[in-house]
Parts: sequence; structure tokens; C-alpha cells
Amino acid sequence: MTRTPWIAAAALALALSGCASVAAQRARTRYLEAELDRLRFPQPAEEIWGDVRRLLMKNEFPLADEEDPREGIQGLVVNLFTPARPTEIDRAGRRTLDTGWRKDQTRVHAEAAPGEGGVQVRLTRLVEDQTEHGRGKPYRDVDLELELARLLAPQEAARIEAGIPKPR
Repeated sequence: MTRTPWIAAAALALALSGCASVAAQRARTRYLEAELDRLRFPQPAEEIWGDVRRLLMKNEFPLADEEDPREGIQGLVVNLFTPARPTEIDRAGRRTLDTGWRKDQTRVHAEAAPGEGGVQVRLTRLVEDQTEHGRGKPYRDVDLELELARLLAPQEAARIEAGIPKPR
């Protein structure tokens, strides 16, 4: 018997297992996005924002100095070298910040929006484009959001995690 059928069968099995793994990851991400969209934190936005900043620091995302917002020429020079921006608060109380680039060429845009039922937090990770420095491909970081939920709403996080679709 020749090896060709065996090689083809092995390649097919490998391809099918890869497809199943990708499908399972997509299902997990869709589920987490839907659940985290519904999650609202009852704590005040100021308190939550401190936890968001601590989580980002713990995960080694460089943060802008909140106490030293640089202006004028000095600020312009600093801003040329980092996308990190301190917290901005709009009239509706929505807080946003951008981290600097981490060593793995990722950074985060964080947003906390107060509304009915509490504060919703969205963490968007950007992966730096290797061909165009400073640009990034954004995606919602559901794992980082879930980590925040474990800190701020452990029971809700446990409920969400219990419902994560299992790979088949």
C-alpha cells in the first residue's frame, strides 16, 4: 500500500480538527460578547475606572500619567512617541483612555459608560500593523473584560463562564 492515501487522510483529519477549533473559538467569542454586552456594574463609575486602570497596569499596558497631562510643546513631543492618553470624561460621564504599546505590539482603548442599570465597560485591543507603524487592527478583548468582571462582579462572571460553549 502506498503512503499517499495515509498522508491525505492525515492532512484531512488535521484540517478538520483545525476548522472545529476555529468554530469553537468563534462560538465562545460570540457568547462572551453577548453576555458582556448585557453586563452592567452597579458600582460608581469613578470606582470602576480605578479598577480598569489597575487591571490594565497588571497586564503591563503602559498608561499615561493622570496627574501630569502634558500640554504645549512638551505634550506634543511626548504624544508623538506614545498613543497613551489620560482619562477623558465627557458630559455624559463616559470615561475613555488609551494605553501605550505593550512589548507584544498590542494596546487597549478602554471605555466606561454609565447608563440605566449601571456602568458598561468595553475594552478594545489593537494589534499593531507591522507594515504601518502606529496603526492597529482593533478587536473586542472579551478575555480582559471577563477578567474585569471577575474583580467587580464575581457571581456574574461565574455565571457567564459556566455558560461558555464547550468544544465538541
